[in-house]
Amino acid sequence: MADGLTYKSCSQLEDMNVQLFNLQSRGILTDVVLHGSDSTNDIPCHRSVLAASSDYFLTMFTSHMQEETSNIITLPSIAYEPLNIIIQFIYTGEARLCQSTVQGVLSGSHLLALTNLTSHGIAYMGKLYSTEDTMHSSIRGNGYTSFTVTVLSAR
Repeated sequence: MADGLTYKSCSQLEDMNVQLFNLQSRGILTDVVLHGSDSTNDIPCHRSVLAASSDYFLTMFTSHMQEETSNIITLPSIAYEPLNIIIQFIYTGEARLCQSTVQGVLSGSHLLALTNLTSHGIAYMGKLYSTEDTMHSSIRGNGYTSFTVTVLSAR
């Protein structure tokens, strides 16, 4: 057994995440810009953070796709506002969901394989609508999560 002491600091990880978000929000050391489907507003990001958070981005940046070397990437299936909320979630672990954005965040997080955010989006939708509504989530054999939300009546 080797001599010594292993020190693990949880606050180091939290501090690093805060600093990465600060860098991202100021566009410092970012190497890609994301655009939503409805806007050319810039969302500067770090490829490594996106790839570490989402298999969708990991595949995009490592599979010799055009986006691997593009400086600007438009995500045609996600509008700007939900995309901005999703990126904030990637950097901070927090997402402010509201009735006007939850559907866009839910479909965007599903596309980007952010299962934790997708689950919270489904739960939030359940709080918005009555128990008569139908909500379904399942894991298919191919490893993808599918979901169906049918809104019958608002609370």
